[in-house]
Amino acid sequence: MSERKLPYSRTFLEGVPLRFLNLPELSRGALDSRALADDGYWQICDQEPIALLLLRAGRPYRIVGHETPDLASFIRFLNRDKRELTITCRFVDRGTLPCILKVWSEEPMLQELQCSEGDIMDLLRSLKRAGESGLLELEYGETTSLVPVDNGKISRGYLPGSTIRGRDLLTYLSKEVPDEATACFYPGEVPSLAPVGLSEIGLLVSSFNNWLEALRPTWPECDDITEELFRSLARKNDFLEAFEFYPDDGLFLKKPIDRPERLPGVFVELIKGVAERHASEETCIRVFGSANRENRVALATAGLREIVGSGA
Repeated sequence: MSERKLPYSRTFLEGVPLRFLNLPELSRGALDSRALADDGYWQICDQEPIALLLLRAGRPYRIVGHETPDLASFIRFLNRDKRELTITCRFVDRGTLPCILKVWSEEPMLQELQCSEGDIMDLLRSLKRAGESGLLELEYGETTSLVPVDNGKISRGYLPGSTIRGRDLLTYLSKEVPDEATACFYPGEVPSLAPVGLSEIGLLVSSFNNWLEALRPTWPECDDITEELFRSLARKNDFLEAFEFYPDDGLFLKKPIDRPERLPGVFVELIKGVAERHASEETCIRVFGSANRENRVALATAGLREIVGSGA
């Protein structure tokens, strides 16, 4: 991971030792304060960055740099680490987060482009002629700036402390970037964030387990039925290998999940499949809604609208 300062619009915490913070409470900050309900990231450092937690609308979205299945496991890892770790929490302008994720999850096609040699502007002119897309990463001093290229066009650049657009961006790139700056280029369009992140995955799992807990007193065979249907779905959906089902306990995530955008559809299929085996399918589905009454809106947004309705 780069030691350089990533793009941001404002800073909430900078270089604060982890031992002074309640990380679970910090992770719930967006629930209590609108000021914390923006896109951003936690940067965890031991002199240099060791991990990054991306936040979407203030909620945990993705962990980069450390293999862990969920936020709780990540926080346990941080709390048990004996190093003098620090945290910097920053928020970003809309559109920045997908660029940061692309840089940290892909390899560049071009590296060490030299501003002093005109390489950066030559590349931009070439991309414009070809109508190609990608992401330009500029590095100089201790800063990183990210400029997405959409079909050969540039319209905004994300810098530490600001976002520049239009003519100001062209002026910045052609006249204001220091000669000592270097750049990397990542090909391909910058993808949108997947609709399902860490928060949504945790919500789907906990709501499903709440449902089974509510069903067990009157329908104890629900665990055996769920296990059978889950294993059948896992044979058709490789990404479900990230989960384990334990009768009487429920579903648990044991490792990071690939392709999380497919998860809501699988949960809908599993819930409906279990409900079909109940004496009253309609009643069984209603129990899901009542067992997760407080999260109906969030579940509808996370992809279970077919199960919980609009959430109203």
